[in-house]
Amino acid sequence: ARVNPRSSRSHNTMATATTFLLQLVHDDAGLRFLDRAHDAAGLQPLFYKSTQPVTLWAPTDEAFAAFARDYPRLVSVLLSSHWLLHLQELLLFHLSRGTQLADSLTNGQTVPMLNGEAVTVTLGSIWLSPAVGGASAAQVTRQDVLALDGVLHVIDAVLAPSFLSTNALAVVQEKGASLFYSLIQLANLQDVVNQFGVTLFAPTNRAVWALGPSRLQYLQSPSGTADLQELIRHHIANGVYSTRFFSSGVTHLASQSGRRLRIVKSGLSSLAVNNARVVRSDSLANNGIVHTIDRVLFPGSIGTTNMPPSPSPILGGLFGSSQPNIFRPPVPSPSPRPIFSGFF
Repeated sequence: ARVNPRSSRSHNTMATATTFLLQLVHDDAGLRFLDRAHDAAGLQPLFYKSTQPVTLWAPTDEAFAAFARDYPRLVSVLLSSHWLLHLQELLLFHLSRGTQLADSLTNGQTVPMLNGEAVTVTLGSIWLSPAVGGASAAQVTRQDVLALDGVLHVIDAVLAPSFLSTNALAVVQEKGASLFYSLIQLANLQDVVNQFGVTLFAPTNRAVWALGPSRLQYLQSPSGTADLQELIRHHIANGVYSTRFFSSGVTHLASQSGRRLRIVKSGLSSLAVNNARVVRSDSLANNGIVHTIDRVLFPGSIGTTNMPPSPSPILGGLFGSSQPNIFRPPVPSPSPRPIFSGFF
Protein backbone atom coordinates (compact mmCIF):
# COMPACT_ATOMS: atom_id res chain seq x y z
CA ALA A 1 0.00 0.00 0.00
CA ARG A 2 1.79 3.10 -1.19
CA VAL A 3 1.23 6.45 0.47
CA ASN A 4 0.23 9.59 -1.37
CA PRO A 5 3.56 11.25 -2.18
CA ARG A 6 1.92 14.66 -2.10
CA SER A 7 0.49 14.25 1.40
CA SER A 8 1.58 16.53 4.22
CA ARG A 9 1.31 16.53 8.01
CA SER A 10 0.42 19.26 10.44
CA HIS A 11 1.37 17.17 13.49
CA ASN A 12 4.95 16.94 14.71
CA THR A 13 6.93 14.10 13.15
CA MET A 14 9.62 12.08 14.94
CA ALA A 15 13.20 12.99 14.31
CA THR A 16 14.29 9.43 13.52
CA ALA A 17 11.36 8.61 11.19
CA THR A 18 11.96 8.84 7.46
CA THR A 19 8.82 7.34 5.88
CA PHE A 20 5.14 6.67 6.43
CA LEU A 21 3.44 3.66 8.01
CA LEU A 22 1.97 2.25 4.80
CA GLN A 23 5.36 2.55 3.10
CA LEU A 24 6.94 0.63 5.97
CA VAL A 25 4.37 -2.13 5.44
CA HIS A 26 4.91 -2.10 1.67
CA ASP A 27 8.68 -2.40 2.05
CA ASP A 28 8.57 -5.27 4.58
CA ALA A 29 8.76 -8.71 2.92
CA GLY A 30 7.03 -10.27 5.94
CA LEU A 31 3.93 -8.06 5.72
CA ARG A 32 2.79 -8.80 2.16
CA PHE A 33 -0.78 -9.81 3.01
CA LEU A 34 -1.27 -6.75 5.21
CA ASP A 35 -0.04 -4.58 2.34
CA ARG A 36 -2.54 -6.17 -0.07
CA ALA A 37 -5.31 -5.83 2.51
CA HIS A 38 -4.74 -2.10 2.94
CA ASP A 39 -4.81 -1.67 -0.83
CA ALA A 40 -8.11 -3.59 -1.08
CA ALA A 41 -9.72 -1.81 1.89
CA GLY A 42 -9.11 1.69 0.59
CA LEU A 43 -8.07 2.99 3.99
CA GLN A 44 -5.07 4.99 2.73
CA PRO A 45 -6.78 8.37 3.38
CA LEU A 46 -7.04 7.45 7.06
CA PHE A 47 -3.24 7.55 7.13
CA TYR A 48 -2.13 10.23 4.71
CA LYS A 49 -4.96 12.71 5.26
CA SER A 50 -5.05 12.45 9.04
CA THR A 51 -3.62 15.20 11.22
CA GLN A 52 -3.17 12.78 14.12
CA PRO A 53 -0.63 9.95 14.44
CA VAL A 54 -1.76 6.33 14.75
CA THR A 55 -0.29 3.10 16.05
CA LEU A 56 -0.38 0.17 13.63
CA TRP A 57 -0.32 -3.34 15.12
CA ALA A 58 0.88 -5.28 12.07
CA PRO A 59 0.28 -9.06 11.78
CA THR A 60 2.89 -10.97 9.82
CA ASP A 61 2.18 -13.15 6.81
CA GLU A 62 2.55 -16.17 9.11
CA ALA A 63 -0.14 -14.69 11.33
CA PHE A 64 -2.50 -14.31 8.38
CA ALA A 65 -1.70 -17.88 7.31
CA ALA A 66 -2.82 -19.08 10.75
CA PHE A 67 -5.92 -16.87 10.42
CA ALA A 68 -6.68 -18.57 7.09
CA ARG A 69 -6.49 -21.99 8.73
CA ASP A 70 -9.06 -20.92 11.33
CA TYR A 71 -11.34 -19.03 8.89
CA PRO A 72 -10.60 -20.49 5.45
CA ARG A 73 -13.81 -19.41 3.73
CA LEU A 74 -13.71 -15.89 5.13
CA VAL A 75 -10.07 -15.32 4.20
CA SER A 76 -10.70 -16.65 0.68
CA VAL A 77 -13.17 -13.79 0.02
CA LEU A 78 -11.89 -11.14 2.42
CA LEU A 79 -10.23 -9.01 -0.28
CA SER A 80 -13.31 -9.04 -2.55
CA SER A 81 -15.69 -6.09 -2.86
CA HIS A 82 -18.69 -7.83 -1.23
CA TRP A 83 -16.71 -8.29 1.99
CA LEU A 84 -15.20 -4.80 2.09
CA LEU A 85 -16.81 -3.81 5.40
CA HIS A 86 -15.51 -6.97 7.07
CA LEU A 87 -12.00 -6.24 5.80
CA GLN A 88 -12.14 -2.63 6.95
CA GLU A 89 -13.44 -3.69 10.37
CA LEU A 90 -10.58 -6.19 10.71
CA LEU A 91 -7.93 -3.64 9.73
CA LEU A 92 -9.36 -0.88 11.94
CA PHE A 93 -9.09 -3.33 14.85
CA HIS A 94 -5.33 -3.20 14.27
CA LEU A 95 -5.10 0.60 14.53
CA SER A 96 -5.17 2.75 17.65
CA ARG A 97 -5.10 6.51 17.93
CA GLY A 98 -1.89 8.26 18.96
CA THR A 99 1.72 7.12 19.15
CA GLN A 100 1.82 4.23 21.62
CA LEU A 101 5.42 3.26 22.25
CA ALA A 102 6.23 -0.01 23.99
CA ASP A 103 7.46 1.59 27.20
CA SER A 104 4.23 3.57 27.55
CA LEU A 105 2.07 0.44 27.80
CA THR A 106 0.97 -0.89 31.19
CA ASN A 107 -0.18 -4.31 32.31
CA GLY A 108 -3.94 -4.70 31.97
CA GLN A 109 -4.23 -1.51 29.92
CA THR A 110 -7.24 -1.29 27.60
CA VAL A 111 -6.34 0.18 24.22
CA PRO A 112 -9.27 1.55 22.17
CA MET A 113 -9.02 0.60 18.50
CA LEU A 114 -10.36 2.59 15.57
CA ASN A 115 -13.27 0.19 14.95
CA GLY A 116 -14.74 1.16 18.33
CA GLU A 117 -13.66 -1.98 20.19
CA ALA A 118 -10.62 -2.47 22.41
CA VAL A 119 -7.72 -4.81 23.13
CA THR A 120 -6.12 -5.63 26.46
CA VAL A 121 -2.36 -5.42 27.06
CA THR A 122 -0.52 -8.06 29.10
CA LEU A 123 3.11 -7.41 29.96
CA GLY A 124 6.09 -9.67 30.48
CA SER A 125 6.52 -9.66 26.80
CA ILE A 126 3.87 -7.49 25.19
CA TRP A 127 0.69 -9.43 24.42
CA LEU A 128 -2.59 -8.14 23.01
CA SER A 129 -5.94 -9.90 23.26
CA PRO A 130 -8.32 -11.01 21.84
CA ALA A 131 -6.57 -12.65 18.93
CA VAL A 132 -7.31 -15.43 16.47
CA GLY A 133 -6.08 -18.92 17.22
CA GLY A 134 -5.39 -21.16 20.16
CA ALA A 135 -3.12 -18.73 22.00
CA SER A 136 -5.93 -16.13 22.09
CA ALA A 137 -3.34 -13.33 22.31
CA ALA A 138 -0.88 -11.77 19.89
CA GLN A 139 2.73 -11.15 20.92
CA VAL A 140 4.64 -8.08 19.81
CA THR A 141 7.72 -9.46 18.08
CA ARG A 142 9.16 -6.16 16.80
CA GLN A 143 8.35 -2.88 18.49
CA ASP A 144 8.64 0.88 18.08
CA VAL A 145 9.24 1.10 14.33
CA LEU A 146 8.88 4.85 13.97
CA ALA A 147 7.09 6.51 11.04
CA LEU A 148 6.26 10.06 10.10
CA ASP A 149 2.59 9.38 10.87
CA GLY A 150 2.93 7.17 13.95
CA VAL A 151 4.52 3.93 15.07
CA LEU A 152 4.36 0.29 13.96
CA HIS A 153 4.56 -2.83 16.11
CA VAL A 154 4.78 -6.25 14.42
CA ILE A 155 2.60 -8.96 16.02
CA ASP A 156 2.52 -12.72 15.54
CA ALA A 157 -1.26 -13.24 15.39
CA VAL A 158 -4.28 -11.51 13.88
CA LEU A 159 -6.37 -9.61 16.42
CA ALA A 160 -10.00 -10.73 16.57
CA PRO A 161 -12.78 -8.12 16.27
CA SER A 162 -16.11 -9.27 17.69
CA PHE A 163 -17.73 -10.11 14.35
CA LEU A 164 -15.36 -13.08 13.93
CA SER A 165 -17.13 -14.92 16.76
CA THR A 166 -20.66 -13.81 15.82
CA ASN A 167 -22.79 -15.53 13.19
CA ALA A 168 -25.89 -14.02 11.58
CA LEU A 169 -28.27 -15.80 13.95
CA ALA A 170 -26.47 -14.31 16.96
CA VAL A 171 -26.61 -10.85 15.36
CA VAL A 172 -30.39 -11.21 14.95
CA GLN A 173 -30.74 -12.01 18.63
CA GLU A 174 -28.51 -9.11 19.70
CA LYS A 175 -29.92 -6.35 17.44
CA GLY A 176 -33.51 -6.04 18.63
CA ALA A 177 -34.93 -8.94 16.60
CA SER A 178 -35.16 -11.69 19.20
CA LEU A 179 -38.71 -12.66 18.17
CA PHE A 180 -37.58 -13.18 14.59
CA TYR A 181 -34.78 -15.30 16.05
CA SER A 182 -37.47 -17.41 17.75
CA LEU A 183 -39.38 -17.77 14.47
CA ILE A 184 -36.19 -18.95 12.77
CA GLN A 185 -35.79 -21.58 15.47
CA LEU A 186 -39.45 -22.58 15.14
CA ALA A 187 -38.97 -23.02 11.38
CA ASN A 188 -35.80 -25.05 12.06
CA LEU A 189 -33.84 -22.83 9.63
CA GLN A 190 -30.87 -21.96 11.84
CA ASP A 191 -28.45 -23.64 9.43
CA VAL A 192 -29.91 -21.71 6.50
CA VAL A 193 -29.41 -18.38 8.28
CA ASN A 194 -25.87 -19.37 9.24
CA GLN A 195 -24.77 -20.62 5.85
CA PHE A 196 -21.75 -18.77 4.54
CA GLY A 197 -22.26 -15.69 2.37
CA VAL A 198 -25.77 -14.38 3.13
CA THR A 199 -27.57 -11.09 3.62
CA LEU A 200 -30.37 -11.22 6.17
CA PHE A 201 -33.14 -8.65 6.60
CA ALA A 202 -34.30 -9.09 10.20
CA PRO A 203 -37.61 -7.54 11.37
CA THR A 204 -37.60 -5.86 14.77
CA ASN A 205 -39.61 -7.23 17.67
CA ARG A 206 -42.16 -4.48 17.12
CA ALA A 207 -42.53 -5.58 13.47
CA VAL A 208 -43.17 -9.20 14.48
CA TRP A 209 -45.62 -8.09 17.17
CA ALA A 210 -47.50 -6.05 14.54
CA LEU A 211 -48.42 -9.22 12.63
CA GLY A 212 -51.07 -9.88 15.25
CA PRO A 213 -52.23 -13.04 17.01
CA SER A 214 -54.03 -14.74 14.11
CA ARG A 215 -51.13 -14.64 11.66
CA LEU A 216 -48.54 -15.56 14.26
CA GLN A 217 -50.63 -18.41 15.63
CA TYR A 218 -51.12 -19.72 12.11
CA LEU A 219 -47.38 -19.51 11.31
CA GLN A 220 -46.52 -21.57 14.39
CA SER A 221 -49.21 -24.17 13.78
CA PRO A 222 -48.48 -27.43 11.90
CA SER A 223 -50.50 -26.21 8.91
CA GLY A 224 -48.42 -23.02 8.77
CA THR A 225 -44.95 -24.60 8.85
CA ALA A 226 -44.34 -24.42 5.11
CA ASP A 227 -45.48 -20.79 4.97
CA LEU A 228 -43.31 -19.91 7.97
CA GLN A 229 -40.27 -21.42 6.28
CA GLU A 230 -41.04 -19.55 3.06
CA LEU A 231 -41.48 -16.34 5.07
CA ILE A 232 -38.07 -16.74 6.75
CA ARG A 233 -36.37 -17.55 3.42
CA HIS A 234 -37.94 -14.41 1.94
CA HIS A 235 -35.74 -12.41 4.35
CA ILE A 236 -32.51 -14.06 3.15
CA ALA A 237 -30.52 -13.28 0.01
CA ASN A 238 -27.48 -15.18 -1.19
CA GLY A 239 -24.44 -12.95 -1.31
CA VAL A 240 -23.18 -10.24 1.04
CA TYR A 241 -24.70 -6.82 0.33
CA SER A 242 -23.75 -3.88 2.52
CA THR A 243 -25.45 -0.49 2.17
CA ARG A 244 -22.59 0.85 0.06
CA PHE A 245 -23.03 -1.96 -2.46
CA PHE A 246 -26.41 -0.65 -3.64
CA SER A 247 -26.56 2.18 -6.15
CA SER A 248 -29.04 5.02 -5.72
CA GLY A 249 -32.45 4.07 -7.07
CA VAL A 250 -33.94 0.61 -7.38
CA THR A 251 -32.10 -2.73 -7.22
CA HIS A 252 -33.64 -6.19 -7.14
CA LEU A 253 -32.28 -9.12 -5.14
CA ALA A 254 -33.46 -12.71 -5.34
CA SER A 255 -34.49 -14.00 -1.93
CA GLN A 256 -34.23 -17.65 -0.95
CA SER A 257 -38.01 -17.90 -1.25
CA GLY A 258 -37.54 -17.63 -5.02
CA ARG A 259 -39.16 -14.19 -5.08
CA ARG A 260 -37.52 -10.83 -5.62
CA LEU A 261 -36.81 -8.15 -3.05
CA ARG A 262 -37.06 -4.55 -4.23
CA ILE A 263 -34.28 -2.44 -2.71
CA VAL A 264 -34.58 1.35 -2.92
CA LYS A 265 -31.60 3.47 -1.90
CA SER A 266 -31.81 7.23 -1.42
CA GLY A 267 -28.87 9.37 -0.38
CA LEU A 268 -25.75 7.62 0.87
CA SER A 269 -27.25 5.16 3.32
CA SER A 270 -31.07 5.23 3.41
CA LEU A 271 -32.48 1.83 2.35
CA ALA A 272 -35.98 0.43 1.94
CA VAL A 273 -36.80 -3.21 1.22
CA ASN A 274 -40.23 -3.73 -0.35
CA ASN A 275 -42.43 -1.79 2.08
CA ALA A 276 -39.98 -1.95 4.99
CA ARG A 277 -37.43 0.61 6.09
CA VAL A 278 -33.92 -0.41 7.15
CA VAL A 279 -33.53 0.96 10.67
CA ARG A 280 -30.09 -0.50 11.43
CA SER A 281 -27.78 -1.38 8.57
CA ASP A 282 -24.55 -3.28 8.07
CA SER A 283 -24.34 -5.40 11.23
CA LEU A 284 -21.42 -7.71 10.48
CA ALA A 285 -21.44 -11.47 11.03
CA ASN A 286 -18.72 -14.00 10.31
CA ASN A 287 -20.93 -15.51 7.59
CA GLY A 288 -22.43 -12.35 6.09
CA ILE A 289 -24.33 -9.20 7.00
CA VAL A 290 -27.61 -8.29 8.73
CA HIS A 291 -29.89 -5.31 8.13
CA THR A 292 -32.65 -4.69 10.70
CA ILE A 293 -36.00 -3.64 9.20
CA ASP A 294 -39.23 -2.21 10.61
CA ARG A 295 -41.72 -4.55 8.88
CA VAL A 296 -42.01 -8.24 8.12
CA LEU A 297 -41.54 -9.03 4.42
CA PHE A 298 -44.28 -11.24 2.98
CA PRO A 299 -43.79 -13.31 -0.16
CA GLY A 300 -46.80 -12.85 -2.43
CA SER A 301 -48.14 -16.33 -1.83
CA ILE A 302 -48.97 -15.63 1.83
CA GLY A 303 -48.93 -11.86 2.12
CA THR A 304 -52.59 -11.16 1.38
CA THR A 305 -54.36 -14.21 2.77
CA ASN A 306 -56.33 -14.43 5.99
CA MET A 307 -54.40 -16.86 8.11
CA PRO A 308 -56.62 -19.03 10.30
CA PRO A 309 -55.92 -18.80 14.03
CA SER A 310 -54.44 -21.63 16.05
CA PRO A 311 -55.46 -22.25 19.65
CA SER A 312 -51.91 -22.64 20.94
CA PRO A 313 -49.92 -19.55 21.98
CA ILE A 314 -47.12 -18.48 19.66
CA LEU A 315 -43.64 -19.40 20.78
CA GLY A 316 -44.88 -20.29 24.24
CA GLY A 317 -42.54 -23.25 24.57
CA LEU A 318 -39.55 -21.20 23.47
CA PHE A 319 -40.11 -18.54 26.11
CA GLY A 320 -41.04 -20.96 28.89
CA SER A 321 -44.23 -21.37 30.86
CA SER A 322 -43.34 -18.56 33.27
CA GLN A 323 -43.46 -15.94 30.52
CA PRO A 324 -46.66 -14.05 29.61
CA ASN A 325 -48.53 -14.71 26.38
CA ILE A 326 -46.90 -12.26 23.97
CA PHE A 327 -50.17 -11.73 22.08
CA ARG A 328 -51.75 -9.97 25.01
CA PRO A 329 -50.88 -6.28 25.27
CA PRO A 330 -48.41 -5.86 28.12
CA VAL A 331 -49.86 -4.47 31.33
CA PRO A 332 -47.97 -2.67 34.11
CA SER A 333 -46.75 -5.04 36.77
CA PRO A 334 -43.99 -5.24 39.36
CA SER A 335 -40.70 -6.94 38.50
CA PRO A 336 -40.22 -9.03 36.44
CA ARG A 337 -41.56 -6.78 33.65
CA PRO A 338 -43.71 -8.47 31.00
CA ILE A 339 -42.29 -9.06 27.54
CA PHE A 340 -42.53 -6.02 25.22
CA SER A 341 -43.51 -3.61 27.99
CA GLY A 342 -40.84 -1.25 26.77
CA PHE A 343 -42.28 -1.06 23.27
CA PHE A 344 -45.66 0.52 24.04
